Amino acid sequence: MTSVSNHHCLIIGGGIAGLLAATVLQNSGVRVTVVDKGRGIGGRLATRRIGNEQLGQGIFDYGAQYFTARDSQFLQWVKQWQKAGIVREWSQGFHTFDGALKIDKESRYIGTSGMRGITKHLAAGLNTHPQTRVTALAFQENQWSATTESGDKFTADSIILTPPLPQTLQLLETSGIFLADDQAAPLQQINYHTCIAMLALLKSPSGIPEPGGVWGDGLPIQWMADNQKKGISPAPAMTIHASPDFSAANWDSDKADIADQLLSAADRWVSRDSLADYQIHKWRYSLSTVSPGMPYAQLATPAPLLLTGDGFSKGRVEGAALAGLATAEKLIEILDF
Repeated sequence: MTSVSNHHCLIIGGGIAGLLAATVLQNSGVRVTVVDKGRGIGGRLATRRIGNEQLGQGIFDYGAQYFTARDSQFLQWVKQWQKAGIVREWSQGFHTFDGALKIDKESRYIGTSGMRGITKHLAAGLNTHPQTRVTALAFQENQWSATTESGDKFTADSIILTPPLPQTLQLLETSGIFLADDQAAPLQQINYHTCIAMLALLKSPSGIPEPGGVWGDGLPIQWMADNQKKGISPAPAMTIHASPDFSAANWDSDKADIADQLLSAADRWVSRDSLADYQIHKWRYSLSTVSPGMPYAQLATPAPLLLTGDGFSKGRVEGAALAGLATAEKLIEILDF
């Protein structure tokens, strides 16, 4: 039996899967370190600010827009976050692109200060290292070693990898760690849609009706949200997610041209004259197209090395959370705590 306090787990990727896995492990007595290549922890639970002297500050959720809680295990976490004031229910439906209100009675939850507030809450009690890109893994002297882009090294007794699967598989290949054919095949089949997000700071509120969200028709808009009506932005702030087809076709297009096309498609809800400022963000790994049918993959390595993340759940926030929780439970089982 391994001593809990002597075991150190390195988690690569600070999205909700990695953070929930880290929380469960730390609560079990495991020492945990979380590293992430992004400027901040959170992954696709992403919130950004655009300031303007006249309008004030626009706050945008520009990754995941909301999440559901269908699984009883995840719902317990959501109830804790609600009690702590971290999340709240937003709506049980939205308008469609033709103007109809579609209510399906399923609760959609959001971070009360933006979606990144959820991961900030989880990360607060953890040892986290943002802006830390791991470029190689090695197993030496009975320990894992992770080398970063800047030349720093982290050592650990076990590793959990949560990045998008193409990045994870590339890191493993670069490190000379190879999966068995029957394990590699289903993981190599997992691809991701791209998504272009437009963050539009407006001079006046958009025409998006309450509660502030519109499901698009995919030609070319997949989703629109008024973050002011959503309740997170002081200034009028609109998020537009382009469809997978539009995003793929326009991935390398000029940002001004992308903005022009998306605003043209959204002219029913926002006029060009109301645009004060905008940014374009490109999500190379948005929603995975298939799922391997399991919440994690355990590699045949000398010490525990597990893969998980939203690629194991077709991109849903709840699915990624459950994958992270299941991976933590598996590691605890492996260590026989």
